[in-house]
Amino acid sequence: MYQGIHLGGLQQADTSVGLDQLAHYQPVDIPDRLVDTFKIYSLNIVYDLGAVSFTSTTAKWIHNASWTTDDTEVGQSLDNTFFGVPAFYPNPYSNSDHVEQWSEEDRFTSQGDGPFQWVAGLFYSDLTSQVDQYNALPQLAYLSAGGAAANPDGVAYEEHTPYHLKQYAIFAEGSYRFTERWKLTVGARGYKYNAEKDINVRGFFTASGNLTPTTGVTKTDSTGASPKVNLAYTASDDTTWYAQIAKGFRPGGANLRRRSLSAAMRAYRPTAPTQSWIMRLAKRCASGAERCR
Repeated sequence: MYQGIHLGGLQQADTSVGLDQLAHYQPVDIPDRLVDTFKIYSLNIVYDLGAVSFTSTTAKWIHNASWTTDDTEVGQSLDNTFFGVPAFYPNPYSNSDHVEQWSEEDRFTSQGDGPFQWVAGLFYSDLTSQVDQYNALPQLAYLSAGGAAANPDGVAYEEHTPYHLKQYAIFAEGSYRFTERWKLTVGARGYKYNAEKDINVRGFFTASGNLTPTTGVTKTDSTGASPKVNLAYTASDDTTWYAQIAKGFRPGGANLRRRSLSAAMRAYRPTAPTQSWIMRLAKRCASGAERCR
């Protein structure tokens, strides 16, 4: 699948501040351009081994976005607040965001209609992203620490932030129908992931105040298991009662503690994984194509 978006302006709408102030206002004429592409590739292979089937699913997606915003008004506000420079200068702000992920899942599944059914497999994914920003005002190069010589192009803020997340998992689930009406399902998913985030910023709106980079890195990882137990009772062809307890999991990440214009930007705090227990007692009914829970 491919999707491409090319716009001469950002997909935003102005907020009206009164019936007599509906016009869009920009101090200077800077185009807000956007290019956004999204690609998805997938391959699914199923092989019948008789009593067992093997399924391999490979997927990759790539997202690229680049856009320019008119930062003239915001820039003037910051320049005036921090440096006492009230003038408006044409101020294009360039941004780009690249994200891609490759994943692979291989599983074996039992076949047939016997009382015992099972599935087991492995999962792997590799996600990489890169955020880049650039904003420069040559007219304000003299504001840099060390003067214009330390930052001739007047780079106000330039950022390069790569992020990398790898996930590994092994899973298995088995169900046993010990009577015509009762079935017990037990499963578990073991996981491991590691994440790393790096940052490299420079400019007179960063800690160094010039082209000297301010850098930082943070890493996080976690391992664990998510179990599941389900007991189902089929009261009739249309009604099933079940009780389930399961543990959910979502990986954490390596994030910035905060974004600031001081050395505190170097402080990082990884985000812990999110885990939760889910307990449910419910009734599932079916009538034709309709289902209710």
